[in-house]
Amino acid sequence: MNRIFLLLILILGISGCQEENKISNTLPKSEQEAYNIIFDLKRFSRREIEIKATEVSLRNDTTYVFDFMITFFDDKGNKTSELYADSGFVIEERGIMSAYGDIKVISTTGDSLHASTLRWEENKNLIYSNHPVILFKKDKIIRAQGLEADPALRHIVLKGKVYGEDQQ
Repeated sequence: MNRIFLLLILILGISGCQEENKISNTLPKSEQEAYNIIFDLKRFSRREIEIKATEVSLRNDTTYVFDFMITFFDDKGNKTSELYADSGFVIEERGIMSAYGDIKVISTTGDSLHASTLRWEENKNLIYSNHPVILFKKDKIIRAQGLEADPALRHIVLKGKVYGEDQQ
């Protein structure tokens, strides 16, 4: 009985590995990869964001970033906030960036935002999420189902149910 059980586990493990190889073989190969890199996204020679990443992979028009930090700048070139995330991607031609994982946005005023997904749209200079977020603003902790905000976290629209509490 034990041998049959062990044989069954071994067969399932091998077939699972073969299936995993089929999936990974269907993903497009990276055109370029780089490690420990810094790059800027500019508009009219004005830097909007600076991205620092431990790993970058380019596939078609999409740049995938891993373990990265983004610095946001205002119209005068002053830093307004920093975003830290596990992974994400940038499509420069469309002016969008999406971040996933453990995300933190920290503004220069000390306010911070925590989320699991976040998107930035260059044309609107807007970050947003439709997933639960936690905002730490002055002495308040605010939880919401989503939000829209400028990267400096000055103008914020909270979405869905909103809960607030005093920070102690």
